[in-house]
Amino acid sequence: MADKKENELSAGIPVRLRGIDTEGNSINVSMTEAKKSLFFVQFINNGSLNDINIPGEYILYPAVKDNPFNSWCWLKVIGGSDYIQILIPFSSLEEKRRSCINGEYSEWK
Repeated sequence: MADKKENELSAGIPVRLRGIDTEGNSINVSMTEAKKSLFFVQFINNGSLNDINIPGEYILYPAVKDNPFNSWCWLKVIGGSDYIQILIPFSSLEEKRRSCINGEYSEWK
């Protein structure tokens, strides 16, 4: 396939990405490889669970508000404009889940 100019590209779901590595070399990677390089866990040490709505994985300090466990936890957020939160404390591995639909949170279950 010949190279195309930026304004000639059509919309769609990518399967490969082109970029530049840390040494300035041109690279072409699969989406799986790209996702691995972008994955990281964020540490949240204050604020509220109600404000964590970006999909990803988080480590929560005990000081984070609205945490039903009030302890160190791992949080997974899945979704988009509506999403679910899965919360697991490190001490017991118990699990609680809730959803947020149209800005309204369900109860932790």
